[in-house]
Amino acid sequence: MIDYKTDKNTIIFQKAVKELKLRFPVKEISERMNYDKGNISNFIKGKKTISDNFLDNFFIEFNLDKSKFEYSDYSLNINQNNKNGDNIVDNKNNTLLEKELELYKKENDLLKREMELLKREMELKK
Repeated sequence: MIDYKTDKNTIIFQKAVKELKLRFPVKEISERMNYDKGNISNFIKGKKTISDNFLDNFFIEFNLDKSKFEYSDYSLNINQNNKNGDNIVDNKNNTLLEKELELYKKENDLLKREMELLKREMELKK
């Protein structure tokens, strides 16, 4: 069975959880937010909708910038989940944008390194 989800809060939450790279996300989020593990698990799998209040409290508790994970309605994609809740379809446009963003971040890092080297070179010439 395929379940179609377009809930913004779920997508934002899933991206934020992925960014945290927690070893045991259900356990850690549940303990820190004093929330039932079953609900947290269902939020992560996209089986249960997430309230604005919960999402706001999550970002406060984990000291994350919510604006980093938000996006406009045009970029919402339809996630197809199998019966285990695993995403089986990846939106090609979002994937390309994420790859492009990653390349820009790498380019930015290289430019920062180049600036540092130029500064060091200028100091050595003095």
